[in-house]
Amino acid sequence: MTLAAGARLGPYEIVSAIGAGGMGEVYRARDPRLRRDVAIKVLPTSFSTDVDRLHRFEQEARAAAALNHPNILAVHDIGTENGAPFIVSELLEGATLRERLLAGPIPVRKAVAYAVAIARGLAAAHEKGIVHRDLKPENLFITTDDRVKILDFGLAKLTGDHAAAAASALQTAPSPTGIGQVLGTVGYMAPEQVRGETVDQRADLFAFGAILYELVSGARAFRRDTAPETMTAILNEDPPDLIGTGRLVPAPLARIVHRCLEKSPSARFQTASDLAFALDGLPEQSGATTAVAVPSETKRRAWIGWSVAAALAVTLALLAYQRSRVEPPAVSLPIRFQIPPGVEASGPSNFSVSPDGRHLAFFASGADGMTRLWIRTMDALEIRSLPGSELTFVTVPPPFWSPDSRFVVFDAGGKLKKFDLSGGPPQTLCDLPALAVGGSWSPAGDIIVGQTDGGLMRVRESGGAASRVTVLDPARSEEFHLMPSFLPDGRHFVYLRVSPGSPEKSGTYIGTLDVKPEEQDATRLMPYAVGLSYVPAAGAGPGHLMFVREGTLLAQRFDPARLALTGSAVPVAERVGSFRDGGFFSASANDRLIYRTVDADFQLAWFDRQGALSGRVSEAGGFGGAALSSDGLRVVAPRTNPQDASKTDLWLLDVAGGGAATRFTFGAGLAESPVWSPDGTRIAFTFDKRFIHLRLTSGVGPETAMLQSAAGGVITANGWSHDGQFLLYSSIETLATKSDLWVLPSDGRKPVPFVHTAFNEDQGRFSTDGHWVAYVSNESGANEVYVRGFTTDFSGGSASAGGSVLVSRGGGTAPRWRRDGRELFYLAPDGKMMAAEVPAGQEFRAGVPAPLFQTPAGAIVGDVAADGRRFLLVTPTGRATTTPFTVVLNWTAGLKP
Repeated sequence: MTLAAGARLGPYEIVSAIGAGGMGEVYRARDPRLRRDVAIKVLPTSFSTDVDRLHRFEQEARAAAALNHPNILAVHDIGTENGAPFIVSELLEGATLRERLLAGPIPVRKAVAYAVAIARGLAAAHEKGIVHRDLKPENLFITTDDRVKILDFGLAKLTGDHAAAAASALQTAPSPTGIGQVLGTVGYMAPEQVRGETVDQRADLFAFGAILYELVSGARAFRRDTAPETMTAILNEDPPDLIGTGRLVPAPLARIVHRCLEKSPSARFQTASDLAFALDGLPEQSGATTAVAVPSETKRRAWIGWSVAAALAVTLALLAYQRSRVEPPAVSLPIRFQIPPGVEASGPSNFSVSPDGRHLAFFASGADGMTRLWIRTMDALEIRSLPGSELTFVTVPPPFWSPDSRFVVFDAGGKLKKFDLSGGPPQTLCDLPALAVGGSWSPAGDIIVGQTDGGLMRVRESGGAASRVTVLDPARSEEFHLMPSFLPDGRHFVYLRVSPGSPEKSGTYIGTLDVKPEEQDATRLMPYAVGLSYVPAAGAGPGHLMFVREGTLLAQRFDPARLALTGSAVPVAERVGSFRDGGFFSASANDRLIYRTVDADFQLAWFDRQGALSGRVSEAGGFGGAALSSDGLRVVAPRTNPQDASKTDLWLLDVAGGGAATRFTFGAGLAESPVWSPDGTRIAFTFDKRFIHLRLTSGVGPETAMLQSAAGGVITANGWSHDGQFLLYSSIETLATKSDLWVLPSDGRKPVPFVHTAFNEDQGRFSTDGHWVAYVSNESGANEVYVRGFTTDFSGGSASAGGSVLVSRGGGTAPRWRRDGRELFYLAPDGKMMAAEVPAGQEFRAGVPAPLFQTPAGAIVGDVAADGRRFLLVTPTGRATTTPFTVVLNWTAGLKP
């Protein structure tokens, strides 16, 4: 059926027609409930006349709606109108891959980038048991900001639906729309589909291979004049050699294409994850190598010979590595190579190599978007996630290891946990008052942890209550003790004392377990050093202190017997990343070093409700957040000092004036979490985690202190009430109550609690009318978004009124209100921006949250425009989440004094 503008399908209002094809007509429509535009595909009425087919469609569409991946078209709804089924999805702007191919050749580098995205989308679907069965350039979409989306998963087949297997070929049967469409579909069928056999995810990988062949060669792999001839070619022939196309195709890429196009499913890649891993590991310069053909049948014997030789070389390398685990390497020079993460790393610094050099632990998000701990065993190709290590908070500090490399320890959001690599759920060691920054486990079973709330903490490997090992020295303006590393005796350790306001007093110190916290040695070993880590020698003798200075990884010999440095610091690697007090490196006890280089910055950018990039606000830089003024004309954003990662300043950006930036603060410490006053004349912000400062936006006059945390705890500005009378902030004052929400009146009265429990409550935001506060709490065991009433009657000792209402479902952070209060947004754990309608009324109620769009990997939620139609995000500008790990074997052999 054909629909005119203004017609309705259920609650959706048709805006205009987009296109039509053999599988139905597509329209642009408006969803008045969520005030967003969507795409609606109205399927042929043949679906409704076949009850089994309609049931299967509904089952498959619901499964597709459960998929949540940035490279898969999001399905919002399904329904039936006048006997015609329809499916509602996100609205995309751009062109199909077929249209892109018709516009001209695609560079090899760009083709590989598209291929990686497609493979990751397929991996996410296959993990849910869904096979596409009709993958082709027409079903791949390139958005205007160059993202790839796989379309029509709503028409896919569940792998468990064997009854539908025989009909798989019929789904790609000729349609009356023309021969071109037939060939565009049949030409991507796997041999088992052509024969009408049962198919699994490997059929999608064959289609993927045909698409990739076309991308890099500019010609179809199995192009014939008729559909039967095309099917015969798929069954019996290899595609023409890539070298004959005249395109420069790298040899590793050609081998990947060939393996995808193997006739037997067992000879192809077995999973899309393996395929994505292989593609992601291709050299960056692959687009500039010599042209190489896919081996034909006449050349296959020679190709197999070379493959056997390559396999033998890999086997010998693995045997050499296995031997090097127990014997020092015989080579006299370092060996360097790179390995890709294989998944979207949650940050460039959150990794750690085990003491025996066998395992690499790092946090990353898999196909489901959830951040969890992953393990790469260095003498294997696979990576695996650790069930039970899922996290729902954004900042993820690096894990650390037990001396025997059996356990990995991590901050699970308020609790320190250990994970046994041999299996089992994670075990809680102790509560943490604040974010862990560095940790170490001694051979005697003591664990010490640095954190952002005072001195170092100590707990036994069996768990229990944590105790202080060091305390801050207020005479030295100390605010943090971080990055501890045990020395070989298990009694002494090195660590950082950090004084952001007096950097000349910061430095590296030596502590002792059996000395009282207040009596630790105050003699500075050396100046402050980012990423401080003690690395023992591979054999007998002194080890090294390793750290990063201005992008250079340095090592300085340290004698643990004399507790003294010897010689000078020696460069190990260049362009090594760092953030705040941590460096992007980790070294084992047997001469293994792993590090990551700096390949990305962050910038501020606008995204619309469909996730399309709609404007950039800033240049690339070390931005860590953003807050929009009430008039929407200016943005204040914290930005890391490029010359000193331990310092952060606030910058003002003119949104209307093209993002012109002006530095706003000039302190020597950390200026973060800025909050605009409602009239835009003042900005309150957190300084050095312990103070809330205030400054006029005109820049006239100095900063003034509004508030200081009690007992040296961490304090963070959250939000300002619309009338300017109350400032909402979170504070960690005691280990028992963790982070709580407080309200500071502007009339000079003392702060009063808003939510004060044994759980973490933070990220508070006032609604515009001042009646409600949205905030994040982990009272359910995971971070969720709640709303609670606000009252100015503090006679009861609290600023809250009534109980809390749960808004999010399955986790949420970063709540933001629409200006009129009729919608509340938040970020789901998988990175989706969510929206919940808020009906008007005296009582707070929220609708069922609905996904708007997938935020870019690593993005930070800044703010939301007043009308809720645009979102200000802080997004990576480079490849921070996919930057490879550089591995150096026998790294100390390269040290030159």
